[in-house]
Amino acid sequence: MVQALDIASYQSHGRLRQILGDVKQSVAKGSYLYEAFAKHKKYFSPLFLSLIKTGESSGTLQENLKRLLTIVEKEQRFGQIFRSAMIYPIFVLVALTFLGLSIAIFVLPTLLPLFKSLNVELPLSTKILMWFAEVFTDFGALIFFGFIGFVATIFWISRQRAAKPVLHWIALKFPFFGSLNRKLILARFGDSLGSLTKSGIPIDASLQILVDVIDNHYYQNTIRS
Repeated sequence: MVQALDIASYQSHGRLRQILGDVKQSVAKGSYLYEAFAKHKKYFSPLFLSLIKTGESSGTLQENLKRLLTIVEKEQRFGQIFRSAMIYPIFVLVALTFLGLSIAIFVLPTLLPLFKSLNVELPLSTKILMWFAEVFTDFGALIFFGFIGFVATIFWISRQRAAKPVLHWIALKFPFFGSLNRKLILARFGDSLGSLTKSGIPIDASLQILVDVIDNHYYQNTIRS
């Protein structure tokens, strides 16, 4: 085991090399592999630690490590699918936002004198566009810095624990993204539960572990109940 950890540490880089080096030293001093990894809970999920612990206690560490490899590969594949599905709609949304702002800031103000000189009843949509142009002309800098402040505030709120129920609800209900997110959570739940039970962990203990693995407030409450 010490030799295997030494090879893994040598092949790793950065923070992971330091962690594996510390794990190797702990194992060399007589610690269980689970105990050595548990010192770095920040970097290893409860699922990872539970499979290591069960494998050591039942003599199936090799099989459990293979299951961990399969889980990691599947999660990477799920992540790639999720990112690929989100890239196009996010790109379109950002492009439309910048296009709208560019028109409001640079194009519409030059057309305002023309519209005002026509002396005709303009359609409601044109009046709304003229109003936006006047607002951006008079308060453009204030709107820009207000938008930056709004984005910073939203980012700060998203980091707060109390905001998680609302953010997780939005993540589940948002059109298109919500459906995709629910499918990915259920796929991860089923795959992780299967791996835990196959390794010999009882169903109730497996569900308790999955409470920490599934990162969604509402699914966590459902699993607990």
